[in-house]
Amino acid sequence: MKFFSKWYLALPPVLKSSLKELIKKEQFSFANGGWCMHDEAATHYMGMIDQTTLGHQFLLKELGVVPKVGWQIDPFGHSATQGGLLTAQIHYVDLQNRQAAAECEGLWKSAPDNSSVFWGLTGSYSGNYGAPDGFCFDALCADDPLVGLEKDALKRESGSLQMHWAASDNGEIKLWSDRFDKVNIFYSTPERYTHCKYADLVNAKTSGEGSARTNTIQRDWFPYADCDHCYWTGYFTSRQGLKRMERVGSSFLHAARQIESMQAYLPKDQRIRITTDAWNASPLYELDDAMGVVQHHDGVSGTSKQHVAYDYAKRIAGGMNKANSFVTDALRKLLLNSNEGVLDNLTYCLLNNETICTVSQEASREGSKEDIYVIVYNALAKERHEVVSLPIDSSSYDFVEKLGGEQSDWNDMGDEIVMSNDILSVTFDQSTGVITSITNLRDGITVNVEQQYGFYKSAFKDAPMNFGLQRTGKTQERTSSDLQLIKRGWIKQIARLLPGKDFVEIEYIVGPVPIDDGGKEVVSKWTTSIASDGQFFTDSNGREFQKRKRGDHNVFGPDQPNSDEPVSGNYYPVNSIFIEDTVHSFGCVVDRSQGGASLTDGTLELMIQRRTLYDDARGVGEPLNETDIGITPNPPYDNAERLGEGVIVKGHHRMIVGKGGSGASKMRGIMDSVFSQPHVFVASAPSGTAIPFKQATLSMLQTSLPDNIMVISFVALGEENTYLIRLGHQYGPNEDTSLSRQVEIDLHKLFVNKKLTSVQEKTLSGNQMRADWEARRFQWDCTKGDYLLSRDNLRDGHVVLKPLEIRTYEIVLS
Repeated sequence: MKFFSKWYLALPPVLKSSLKELIKKEQFSFANGGWCMHDEAATHYMGMIDQTTLGHQFLLKELGVVPKVGWQIDPFGHSATQGGLLTAQIHYVDLQNRQAAAECEGLWKSAPDNSSVFWGLTGSYSGNYGAPDGFCFDALCADDPLVGLEKDALKRESGSLQMHWAASDNGEIKLWSDRFDKVNIFYSTPERYTHCKYADLVNAKTSGEGSARTNTIQRDWFPYADCDHCYWTGYFTSRQGLKRMERVGSSFLHAARQIESMQAYLPKDQRIRITTDAWNASPLYELDDAMGVVQHHDGVSGTSKQHVAYDYAKRIAGGMNKANSFVTDALRKLLLNSNEGVLDNLTYCLLNNETICTVSQEASREGSKEDIYVIVYNALAKERHEVVSLPIDSSSYDFVEKLGGEQSDWNDMGDEIVMSNDILSVTFDQSTGVITSITNLRDGITVNVEQQYGFYKSAFKDAPMNFGLQRTGKTQERTSSDLQLIKRGWIKQIARLLPGKDFVEIEYIVGPVPIDDGGKEVVSKWTTSIASDGQFFTDSNGREFQKRKRGDHNVFGPDQPNSDEPVSGNYYPVNSIFIEDTVHSFGCVVDRSQGGASLTDGTLELMIQRRTLYDDARGVGEPLNETDIGITPNPPYDNAERLGEGVIVKGHHRMIVGKGGSGASKMRGIMDSVFSQPHVFVASAPSGTAIPFKQATLSMLQTSLPDNIMVISFVALGEENTYLIRLGHQYGPNEDTSLSRQVEIDLHKLFVNKKLTSVQEKTLSGNQMRADWEARRFQWDCTKGDYLLSRDNLRDGHVVLKPLEIRTYEIVLS
């Protein structure tokens, strides 16, 4: 809808009216309706929801349209979290088997509640992005003529067919030929096709012929491959800087919306009010827009050209800067009795990852007479204890008082160093600095580990078919499965064990990746003695965990495992990954999307950076070679010269250890806090200045939410005191003995000094009432009734959330 909106908003009123008439007559339809067609591997569910909501609100407010069907035509594989769509790209063996068995559509039960949606492969019987072979009616097509028409006549007729359809009231065309008395041709859409398939199902049931043939799947569609040596799994890691920037921007937008909503606690004359119900009225729109665009399947995926990747980053930076200005102004008004000239340099340090924060560094210089003020915002809606980092001037003395309370201990044991808090004990090899064991003191579990950094060499230019090992954004071919170890030089690591935390934080710095001997795919590898039996678990966009089996390509019918691709064919998109046996569990939560695998029992590896020298002939048209100065100006379809050295990337992994069978539960306790890290705002003032604080803390909530519940969104709407709130259950079924249970939340008791006067349940994107949608939705699984969802969970402001359920409400507070 981003592209469509740029066209639509520039139309004169008369053409806007004409378009609305076409929509009314169903001659113009919308599928999906998101701000973009998002990627399904490298995206986080927060970004997926936000961009879909923005597109849906544009359609609703501008055109009165509510999309009824999803259509993901180009992402490189499909995630379980996505659900409910017409798909396009799946593993080539899967496609071959489905074509042979005529099973290119069916039911998908990927949701935690086991409800069913219809799926179909829109390019399943040839045609790719266009009409199937022989059915193209465009005058420029070279298909053979239809029965009863010569080729020239068909071309002439096809032109008139298009004009007849455009002028038709119902979109139907009547065509007479020698063979048929009359043929009705109508222009189909994903929505109309889905209606027809549902009618087939209902008719088969009503006529007593039994259920219509429906192939049911309960998995996702990764990894994607389009030939034996063509696994599109490299892009899970491509452009690590952009992937991290997307996650930071999405997290900041999540927090900024909450702070925008808090303006309800200000006097009316101090509020920055949304004065209209327009879809783009919020002062946070520029960031919302940028974050919506970057979710595209050639955006956060990392599969764009370099100058396009720069444009994505520029848009996010612009949105962050504008949102920063609004949010800091709101915080000053909320926290200070008078904000005139006081803490007016309050800012969100956007370059904190580079240890740059001008305000705190200048105020901490030796001889400075400035005091530093820090505001830490927690967007998780539950109490948490965190250590935050703040850059200071390196020449200044240590002026921070020792933290009180629980500390981590550090003991030199000769050849080993042991670091511990009251939860974990971590042993390091003194000579190399790498971790050799992690003990969970509370669970009584020790996992011995071998920690390594290494790289795979990318395929060279003379490789078979010129498909590089993850060469640009998309495909990867291993010319060798040997992992070459990195012992020193361009990878650095800091390990942290923080007070009261049940994870070890690994901060790594990679780069510039040397390319004198070819491109490299850099990985962090952990080897343990866990008997994982070829299995490991990865999340789906930060939600459902998927069980993976090494060598199982997740295809329909007989698999054709290819021993030539033992690495790339076993990589999956990762926000978190773990292995376990009956005694131990071991896993990692990452701070951005990466590719991950378990290539032998007891091992985990995560690809943390890529730098390649050749294109993979999959549409990007240039290698993935990011440099620190940039590129020369170039036309859109040329390969620009890279300037400078390879980029340097910093990232964080959080490693967990626990009892066998507890992997999912351990990961869940960390995943939300990694996405929504504390937001640190910094200001300074001359020492001794009396700062007129109203209060030291601020919250809209009366109490902390349960550990398994998260405020997915809290958004101020155009009408005064009206908000959209999404609540999410963050644990899956059977992942934890207590936290996987359903939870009841009383909305009346949720907000400070606010009375709940109205609550209505909406669909996920907030564009229609949930009850109306439930009444209209297709009941695909007629025999089991799996489509039924609880409709009575909203009683007098009480909300019941089942495992991994997200529910959306429009509320009015007074």
